[in-house]
Amino acid sequence: MLRPERSSAGNLSSVDGMVHAPLFLQGLTEYWLSQNEWEKAEEQAQKLCELSALPPDPPYVAMGHRLLAKAAMGRKAWDKALEEIEQAVVCLNKVEAPLVEWQVYATAAELNGKTGRFSEADAYRRRSAAILLSLAASMDEADPLRQSLLQHPLLNVVGVKDAAE
Repeated sequence: MLRPERSSAGNLSSVDGMVHAPLFLQGLTEYWLSQNEWEKAEEQAQKLCELSALPPDPPYVAMGHRLLAKAAMGRKAWDKALEEIEQAVVCLNKVEAPLVEWQVYATAAELNGKTGRFSEADAYRRRSAAILLSLAASMDEADPLRQSLLQHPLLNVVGVKDAAE
């Protein structure tokens, strides 16, 4: 059975002594982001990037850089956030990973919007929306996950849903 272990500082550190699994690190980073603990989130996202680098696992490397961008955004370190999201996008040029792509592009849209790059934000928002709609189209109409994807707030942006279809 997998169960999180706590370090002497009380932080979740591993799963039954296994090497840090990328999915575990992703979830832990998302948790720290939700708590506005930018430094802790950055630390876990950096571990995700390092773990996923060799052998290379581009989707997880991209996710790690996306999460580093989110942590930098939380600290309002805009240049660092732009650098990290750019690295995430470059990683996605190597693979097809729609579940990661829509999140990276949505983060790029959010970041570009916050830094006044509105045309770039719109382009990334449209790319992300197109991927969400493509994922939804690949599912059975009765699938609850399909319905959830179609209700994503990104698709409520005026004109995005129509342009992506």
